[in-house]
Amino acid sequence: TTLFRSDGTIVERAGWSGGRRPGHSLVRFPDGFATAYRSWSRETAPDFRESLPSRGAPNREAYPVQSIVIEQDSVTVIPGASYQFFCRGTDAAGQNFRMPVQWTLEGDFAAVDSRGILTCSECGGGKLIASFHELTAKAVVFGAVEGTLENDAAWSAKNSPYRVTGNLRISPDVTLAIGPGVEVLFAPDAEISVEGSIQAIGEEGRPIVFSSGGEQPAPGDWHSIRVWLGKRSVFNYCIFEYGYEGLFLHGDRGAYNIEPVHAIEHSVFRNNAYAIYCSDAKAAVSNCLFTGDASETTRGIFLSY
Repeated sequence: TTLFRSDGTIVERAGWSGGRRPGHSLVRFPDGFATAYRSWSRETAPDFRESLPSRGAPNREAYPVQSIVIEQDSVTVIPGASYQFFCRGTDAAGQNFRMPVQWTLEGDFAAVDSRGILTCSECGGGKLIASFHELTAKAVVFGAVEGTLENDAAWSAKNSPYRVTGNLRISPDVTLAIGPGVEVLFAPDAEISVEGSIQAIGEEGRPIVFSSGGEQPAPGDWHSIRVWLGKRSVFNYCIFEYGYEGLFLHGDRGAYNIEPVHAIEHSVFRNNAYAIYCSDAKAAVSNCLFTGDASETTRGIFLSY
């Protein structure tokens, strides 16, 4: 068993000296790190930090912990579920082991307890932080998003990134508001189907990013944000990348005169199979940048009627 002093030094129990009787053991103090030596009848060393008994102390070697890392590098979590995280440390001798740390979380989508058990309460993501004295380690936690959004919702940078793991449907008369600095990552072929409205309004220097969740992204990794005939949607200071049809606007030829005019402003479209696909729909596109290799694999604005 690996034990620690409160200063972060490892105390390795290699054996016992001094002719003590069997049954002696090391126990933990409430601080979680300090150790004590107990016999059947008395406690001989209250704390290794304060004193060591002349006889009966464990033969020990101490190595400082040099680095820590959370075992799970990135995890997608689902609202209502709990997940166990572990942290590993490496000492000056190169030994690697699981160890107790202090757990904290950036984001309001979940809570984490002292054992590293994270319980997700809503969609969203953030960073899980393990701390051991001056050492820290971080892991990205993605909130899984799919299914049907039946009530108005707001996605914020504090709970970013959001990972769309399947098809997300925004019901009629429902609005999804996405704030500056939010990152939305899509699983392969995933899409957002908008029957209500999206108000994706970023800021200069804090754009909203719609991108692939793949390790080596390529055009067409995810499907699209598909906006059906409904309320007006707005995309301002957004980045669309690696989608098949990054933004697909559907209209109705029979209702063309009463269709809303979607607003797309100050946005960047790069490395999409189709940047904007507009079918019998209306949109005002201004101050946008379209980049790609100008080949059959990347296209700008495609009009269909």
